[in-house]
Amino acid sequence: MDTNRSTQQLIDHARGVGVPDRDLPSTIALDRLIGIDGTSNFRELGGIAVRGGAFRRGAVFRSDQLSEVTDVGMETFAQLGLRHVYDFRLPLERNRQPSKLPVDVPVSHVATGDMSAAEAMIIKIPNMLTGVEPIAPASWWDDSYVDMLNRSAPMFTTVVRGMSKPGGVPALFHCTGGKDRTGMAAMLILQALGASDADIIDDFLATNVFRTPNRLPHWEPQFSAAGIDRVDAMPILGVTRSGITAALNEVSRLGGATQYLLDAGLSKDELGGLRANLVDENGA
Repeated sequence: MDTNRSTQQLIDHARGVGVPDRDLPSTIALDRLIGIDGTSNFRELGGIAVRGGAFRRGAVFRSDQLSEVTDVGMETFAQLGLRHVYDFRLPLERNRQPSKLPVDVPVSHVATGDMSAAEAMIIKIPNMLTGVEPIAPASWWDDSYVDMLNRSAPMFTTVVRGMSKPGGVPALFHCTGGKDRTGMAAMLILQALGASDADIIDDFLATNVFRTPNRLPHWEPQFSAAGIDRVDAMPILGVTRSGITAALNEVSRLGGATQYLLDAGLSKDELGGLRANLVDENGA
């Protein structure tokens, strides 16, 4: 990622490689992108406006997989002072791409819910990009996000509970692409703290600026050989606004992120601890 480019240049570059306008964020915050060499979607939530202030800087990070972190990247990684890492990946993903982490940082493997459904989704994505399976319609992403919310509440709650404890941050959560499971976790945390839907959507869609153009050179020879058009591959390489909107609508139907987390077993005290750890009241 060339962080010497301006925000608009990066958005224009994503547009130029095929990300449709509807799936581009209105803006991106380059100061939230963390330059860990060997990653492309490692960023923090700090600085986003929430109820009563702003998300505390240096408290929560979200990322793609960490198996390619270089020695240079590890030096930067270690400076974050992480107290915990939450890995949403399934065993098959972890075995294929073992994480590289700073020494002595504890890790929780928190993939939960219907594991067979999660594994089917993980397998389906590369299958679509290589022509083994047909490209799913746009509605598939909407349905997948809604399904994830309904089957993976324990996974998301585990992360929130950990971050609510004294000494629970700085923390990092991640999956493989840092886009779907990771994006959903960020969405729930941000909404529970009172971030606007517009800011939540922009944070989610930032994947299409930071990661999608970098993954394109890896996948394009494969999907082109399978006769797949780049436009059709974009929802697989990134995220879709319609999927995010479907997820937000489902959370709203369930009573909002706070109620979703309470229904999943989180206590009001834990939500209070989350706010105490993550909200900077002087950052409004």
